[in-house]
Amino acid sequence: KYAHNRLKNFEDQNYLKSKIWWVGMILLVSGEFGNFIAYGFAPATIVAPLGATTIVANIVIAHVFLKEVLRVRDLFGIVLVVVGAFLIVNFAGRKNPILNGTQLGYLLLKAPFLIYLSVEIVLFLSFFFMEWKYKKHNVFALLIMASLLASLTIITAKGVSSMMALTLSGHSQFNQPILYIFVIILGSTAALQIKFINLALAYNDVSVVVPVNYVFFSLSAIMAGVMYYNEFEYVGGEVLTYCQPEAETEEADKFIPKSEVHKPHPVQPYTKPSSSAAITQGIVAAKEPK
Repeated sequence: KYAHNRLKNFEDQNYLKSKIWWVGMILLVSGEFGNFIAYGFAPATIVAPLGATTIVANIVIAHVFLKEVLRVRDLFGIVLVVVGAFLIVNFAGRKNPILNGTQLGYLLLKAPFLIYLSVEIVLFLSFFFMEWKYKKHNVFALLIMASLLASLTIITAKGVSSMMALTLSGHSQFNQPILYIFVIILGSTAALQIKFINLALAYNDVSVVVPVNYVFFSLSAIMAGVMYYNEFEYVGGEVLTYCQPEAETEEADKFIPKSEVHKPHPVQPYTKPSSSAAITQGIVAAKEPK
């Protein structure tokens, strides 16, 4: 943002020629690399909301260095975001399976994710067309497009991180085509996110862009974790399971009527069996004929 503010005073406003912009971008990429590593150790529904700390830092930096006005509603919004992040992290699932290329490919073809991906593509193209036609540079439109791309970035980042973890443990994933597909999607969506976020920063204050982007990004991360990695236990009334041995047991349990699960058997009163019944059941040995 500081680089964009300085470029307003020059005829050449190409931010790619600004050294300050490149310094900021290197710092941003360094932070995102840390996020990439974190996705290998925790679910996306936990990693993304923890980014609430960036909102507090950016609000303070914008006020001190960029001389932006710090309003009461900004402080109130920070409190709400931090509380929301705490609740999400506290109640989110803790399972974080390490998936191989075959399992990731299977999840990629599941019907709920394909529907979710189709909706994302339609929304992205709609906002992109409006931005291209009207040139309004609306902060919400720009950041919604960035968050829709972020959903794919998170899915691929977590997938690549998972496959790299398996490779380092001795189970090479370099023979899996999905690894290279994920790397391409990861790089392209991350680059497009930078483009849209830079446009939002060029025409809006940091104190507006950062909180709005955080909300959209967190929502996108949670949806990506739910729809692709099944990180919530219940979605739409269905039990979602991971590619783990326990899944076979859970799958078998679905065929047992709920009314019969853990149903206690009625206790029958004890009655002394008759002599014929006792002989039949082997309780009393039958007398051999003489």
